[in-house]
Amino acid sequence: MRDNVTPVALNPGSLLELPDLTAHGWTEVVNEVVVRFKNRDRNWQTDAMTWRNPAAFNVTGRPLTQAIECDWITDPAVAWKVAMAYGKSHSLPWLEGQLRARRSVAAGLRPGDVVALTYPMAGIEDVRFRVLGVEVPGPEAPDVLLTVREDSAHLMVNDYPVPADSALQPIIYTPLPSHDVLVFELPLAWTGKTAARLLVLPARGETLSSAWTLWWERSTNSFSAVGESGLFGRRGELKAGLSSTGLFYLEGGLDVTFTSPDDDLEDMPFEEGVSARRFLIFLGDEILLGWSPALVSAGRYTLSVVRGQFGTVRRTHALGAECWCVQLGDQPLFEWDAPKWALAVGLKVQPRMLHLEVSLADVAKIPHPILLRALRPSALPT
Repeated sequence: MRDNVTPVALNPGSLLELPDLTAHGWTEVVNEVVVRFKNRDRNWQTDAMTWRNPAAFNVTGRPLTQAIECDWITDPAVAWKVAMAYGKSHSLPWLEGQLRARRSVAAGLRPGDVVALTYPMAGIEDVRFRVLGVEVPGPEAPDVLLTVREDSAHLMVNDYPVPADSALQPIIYTPLPSHDVLVFELPLAWTGKTAARLLVLPARGETLSSAWTLWWERSTNSFSAVGESGLFGRRGELKAGLSSTGLFYLEGGLDVTFTSPDDDLEDMPFEEGVSARRFLIFLGDEILLGWSPALVSAGRYTLSVVRGQFGTVRRTHALGAECWCVQLGDQPLFEWDAPKWALAVGLKVQPRMLHLEVSLADVAKIPHPILLRALRPSALPT
């Protein structure tokens, strides 16, 4: 009941009959309220907020639950407020019934109005009732039949402040420059030709970028787009070094912690990772194939690997060495043929998110020397 509402006073002189009221006891109260709503913080999934009254539960000795479906609520704070207000107003015994009042007194009442009933013979002193229904027996009838319930709206006072709805200020997500970019000159065993071919693999600067464009510096500070892809890798660091004389097959032998925002790996068996060559690891100038990543802690994995693949040889890699991982799905790795005359190239990787893209001016240029790895003889078996 709002503070500015003045209830209509009813007393023995206002009634034509004794109040017909039923008292509802503790066994009928609600001591637990569950509000189901669409939680926008969980991708609009159906969620629930529960309010409990320990005192009422102690009296009843068992849960008496009321579930309320509120699909129009999307804010958990609002769902809690509704659950609390409903629970507080329905967790006490109440009176309800009918009052036959004089028409001259009650003619103006409507459902939702409040009356204050005083009836000493029934032990009722200024009890507030909410009008649920109004029935007029006939045009000339001197009475009005009121259906009422004891009002407990004063218990709905908001003692849990709800902050301003953040949904009124939409969050605008924008892509960020890449966390880092791997530019790897591929060996002859990979490309099958002697021309210099570069593999480009960025790591997201956030977790929402959907694709990227590769730009080549054709002349000083003049860039041309040479391709695009939607494949991103994971950039990390070794937590344990590797020896050039170590085993060819290492089960759980590669320990890496990812530093890029994307720091998770999918489970991939040997048949997919190695036989199908879908799980590639780049360490220095060595290429490895991996399988069965095992999560150690947040962003840290141990991997089983086969070393020295695609014509590369096992190298010594120190603790903290840069390590790149990529698990292939529907999209292939991005490869680009460098100009035949170039001894070095300047590249920029420009991420984008749907229609938004990072300004090319905000993307750092990556200078990369051309080592002509594909002209070198294949490495000796190790």
